[in-house]
Parts: sequence; structure tokens; C-alpha cells
Amino acid sequence: MDKSDFKDILYILVFISLFRPYIVNHWDIIDFLTNALRIFVFLFLLTNWIIRCLKGYRPRVITLLMIGMQLSILFSTIINHGNYYRWLLEMLSPISLVFFLEQYVASISDLRNLINNWFYIIVTFLTLNIISILLGGYKNEDWLTDYFLGSKDTFNMVFALYAVIIYIQLILFPNSKNLVIYCFVNILISILLTMSTTMFVEMIMVSGLWTFRKVSLVNKLLDYRLILLFYLISGIVLLLPEFHELFFGFLDNNLDKGSGSVQARVTMWESGFLIFLQHSIWGIGKMTEAMWNMNVIRIPFHYQLHNQFIEYLATGGFVLFSIYFLILIFSGRNLMKYRKTSLGFFMMIIYFTLLIASLMTGVYSSEFYFVFVLSFYIGSFQKDIRRLLRLEIMRLIIELKIKER
Repeated sequence: MDKSDFKDILYILVFISLFRPYIVNHWDIIDFLTNALRIFVFLFLLTNWIIRCLKGYRPRVITLLMIGMQLSILFSTIINHGNYYRWLLEMLSPISLVFFLEQYVASISDLRNLINNWFYIIVTFLTLNIISILLGGYKNEDWLTDYFLGSKDTFNMVFALYAVIIYIQLILFPNSKNLVIYCFVNILISILLTMSTTMFVEMIMVSGLWTFRKVSLVNKLLDYRLILLFYLISGIVLLLPEFHELFFGFLDNNLDKGSGSVQARVTMWESGFLIFLQHSIWGIGKMTEAMWNMNVIRIPFHYQLHNQFIEYLATGGFVLFSIYFLILIFSGRNLMKYRKTSLGFFMMIIYFTLLIASLMTGVYSSEFYFVFVLSFYIGSFQKDIRRLLRLEIMRLIIELKIKER
């Protein structure tokens, strides 16, 4: 086996361990095997990373921030006797992500090889996902239905991840255009078939911003500083009691589903904020079911508080929340370096969309952090950004020649 074959196999194993299809949670043996794979991949990448550091390699800021994030959660979990197993499972994929990118994506050329490998896995997974939707999915004990890639409520993170990889494939491999179109059509049909309100909103947001990308006002507004300011203000407004009353009234009067699911979220937010007030510096850590029942009354046990602000403040206090915002700031600053490219603009839209989506969920997964971490890396390839622009020009020339034929 030569070096390129080893890398191809490693890329596949890393993708499956970082972004495993949600449906495996329902198959005990496969769930166990993929979790074992996650641990193996993590230990392999960690060992290589430590060896490199001992040889004098200086880790990137984004890697140190991600390590700091996970250690702060572990510390708060230890001092509050929380759910260590939950921390381990949630830590493995984002930490492995930064270790992997730091060691195997050092240039646009490395990114090209990685994306081409992952793209074909995504084509396969999207195909299996649409088949699972057409077959009716897997009915949960609650009202949700799980498909190959998750429920309609979790598609927002998965599809954002996939969309970025698919679009990079188009930039770097223009001849993949037909498969790229297939992937985006597949995602669109999946959204329409599952009738996800959240995904409808995100789809309109992404398509609208992309359609008007050449409008100067849109370009000015899609600045990471304005996005983070809007994100912060939206998060605060969403937690205000006055907004809850207005929002519930709108849901009850205009939507069939009513305000029940949002009311449950608000109960969790209120409980989470009380936890933060009592544990403002380090938070309470990853909660066990017993801790949840003591602190989040009237709501059955969940693994998160359905709002990134509240989830991070309750879990890790000011420490975790500060590290989280530093990751967003460093990511946004690097993304601005190549925002004038179509890839940079597209990733900025996904950056914005993911942040808005996180106001209704609390996540630590590599699906969520992939765009933020990758934007940091591409932004650090300063000498390759011009090459990226040339690749886009070449893609446009190829498209024009195809149209002329």
C-alpha cells in the first residue's frame, strides 16, 4: 500500500468517524463499532499531533482554542460530578477534526485531495438518505422520524456541512458539475419531502443571499463582525420574556403546530440561565439524567438545552462561552481574507446560517464546527488564495465553452 492509498483510506475513516450517519444510533453493533472507530481515529491523530509538537511544531490557534474548549467542559464536568461518557462522545469528533486538518490539510492541494475523496462519500450518503425518506424512515418513540442522516430537525447541520464540501468540489473539480447539481437537488427534495420549517427558512436565507450576492449592500452586511453582532443581539432578544409572549401568539394564530415545542425550549432556557447564575464561571458541566431532573423541571431528559448561548453558559459558564466566541472571531477574520471569491462568499452565508440555526439548538459536533475550522485554514493559505481565484476563473471559462457548444 503506497502513501496515497493510505491517505484515501484514512480520509474515509475520518469522515465516517467525524460525520457518521445518524441512523447508526439505532443499530447497537454498528453504533459500538463506529464509536470504537471514533476513539481509534482520535488516538491515532492525537499521537501524531503530540509527536509533531515534541519535534518543535507550533499548533494553530484554532486547535488550541478547541482543546481549551473541551478541557474547560471536562473540568466543569469533573467538579460537578457530571456525565463523563457524554463529554467523551461529544469531544471526540471536534477535537479529531482540528487534529486532522492541522496534520493533513496544509495547502489548497491537500484540500483538493481531501474534498474529492469526501465528495463521493457524500453522494452515496445523500442517495441513501433520500431512499430512507421515501421508505418512511425510522419512527422514534416520540414524534420525530429519523432518516439515514438524521431527523428533519438535525438536517440543518448536516446539509450545511455537505453544501460546503459540495461547493468546494465544484470550484476545484469543474467537471463534477453534474454530480454537484444532483447533490443540491437531492438536498432540496429532502427538505421538501420532510417539510422541515427550519430547513425551509434556511433554504430561503441561503438562496436569497446567494441570488443577491452582487448587491453591494448584501456584500457589506455579510461581514463577520456584523454577523456576530446580529447573532449576539438575536440571542439576547430570543431569551426575553416579552419576545416569548409575542412569538407564542404568532405560532398559535398562524401555524398548525402551535407553540408547544417552543414553550418546552423556553422552559429549558429559563432553567439553563438559572444554572448559569449559580455556576457563572465554569458552569455545571455535562449533566447526568439526575442532574437534569434536579435543574430542568417539567421537561424530560435531553442532552442539550436547545440554545447555543444557554447551553454553553450553563455547561461551561463564562469560560466556555468566551472560548466559543474566540473561535467564531478567528474563523470570521480568516474567512474575510478570501470573501471576494465565490467560495468565500458562500462559506460566509453558511457561517451566518449555522449561527442563526444554533439559536434553537446547542451543539458541540464536528458538523457544526467544520465550516468555522475550515474557514480558518483556507484563510491561512494566503499564497494559495490567488490560486483559488484562478481556479474560479478557469471554471467560468469552462462553463462558457460548454454553453457555446
